[in-house]
Amino acid sequence: FSDGTGSGNGTGGENAAGASRIKFQNLSNIKKREEPDNVFIEFGRFRPENVSLEPGTILILDKKETEGLNVVFENRVIHTGKTVAIDENFGIEIAETTQLGEIVYDEADYLSVQLGSSYLNKQEIAALHQGSYIILKQRAGEMTQILRAGKLVALGEICIADDTFAIRVVEVKG
Repeated sequence: FSDGTGSGNGTGGENAAGASRIKFQNLSNIKKREEPDNVFIEFGRFRPENVSLEPGTILILDKKETEGLNVVFENRVIHTGKTVAIDENFGIEIAETTQLGEIVYDEADYLSVQLGSSYLNKQEIAALHQGSYIILKQRAGEMTQILRAGKLVALGEICIADDTFAIRVVEVKG
């Protein structure tokens, strides 16, 4: 990276010892497209009747904090998992699952509360097993998404109410 003259290469100047400092920048392959998320981590799906999504409203979910969250792929719960922090992001550690193939989401109208999402190819999905980790795009501390029939309708903060997950609605989307 250095031309041997000590004058640097224009990428970052020199430090006090006269050695060149190099500034690295990552480049993205123009042919590689980012795939849309296809794996979603949900607290569950719920009936939307009589649910008022207004800032300050607290939605009490019927999921205990000790229960695993749903790992959803193609509207089917494929695993459950426990929330973990991986660097600055949320992640899920896959728990042992057996009868989950029976849980298929086919309701036309529902509320879904999502912790986060990721993209995994079919080989990565097939390789998931107890102890595997999925790194989510969402950072720890970011608001969770509340969707109605697959469309974002609100953002909320995760809370615990009597050992049960709850979401405090912070922002309602148009």
